[in-house]
Amino acid sequence: MSTRNPNGEAPQAAETAPPASPAINFATHLTRTLRLAAPMIVARAGLLVMAAVDTAMIGHYGTLDLAFYAASNALQVVMILVGVGLLQGTVVLVAQAHGAGTDRDCGGYWRVGLVYGAALGLVMAGICFLGEPLL
Repeated sequence: MSTRNPNGEAPQAAETAPPASPAINFATHLTRTLRLAAPMIVARAGLLVMAAVDTAMIGHYGTLDLAFYAASNALQVVMILVGVGLLQGTVVLVAQAHGAGTDRDCGGYWRVGLVYGAALGLVMAGICFLGEPLL
């Protein structure tokens, strides 16, 4: 069995090999990843700082007030986690679009995520306002 083409020539390796992707070093990769992840890191850290500050300030009023805060905070934490989970797809889609080199799509995914986030926020605000009698 011959591996020659119809002209009788041996196939060229360059013709069959896919184009090589440009190699980047670890520092460049880390810098790009951190630049993409920075807004998410700040947002998640902000939630933790907010909870710590709220607990510290309410703790000065007394244990009963802190217990009321903890009871109401349980509902809020569940809603925040549901919202973060539902909007996590936005982060994935933006990362995929950026990785594919279609940065124009990133803005579209971001805007749709903002609309969904605003709608979720309104629903969750309504639940919080109506949840007071339950506590």
